[in-house]
Amino acid sequence: MIARTLQSNPGQSDARVLTQSDLMDQAGPVVVLGEAGMGKSELLKWLGESPRHALCTAQQLINRHAPRTLLGDAEILVIDALDEVAAQRDGDALDRVLL
Repeated sequence: MIARTLQSNPGQSDARVLTQSDLMDQAGPVVVLGEAGMGKSELLKWLGESPRHALCTAQQLINRHAPRTLLGDAEILVIDALDEVAAQRDGDALDRVLL
């Protein structure tokens, strides 16, 4: 795997560059955005396999009766494929995952 370099808040006064391994130390939610084929799912798969992290898709999270069970022994849930959740209006998929 090629280690990635990511930009946090590009164009903002608090913008900074992160290495792929920096993601494991981030406090709070992290949203990874990029064009199709850029490797977002591979990056999230890598992160989901690291200690304290568990990977799921947005659809799995939405459909799970007890979403907390997706964590297992992990502390941090890594959610992939948010863009694949059908939305009737802007923000629907994100709202469904965050609720």
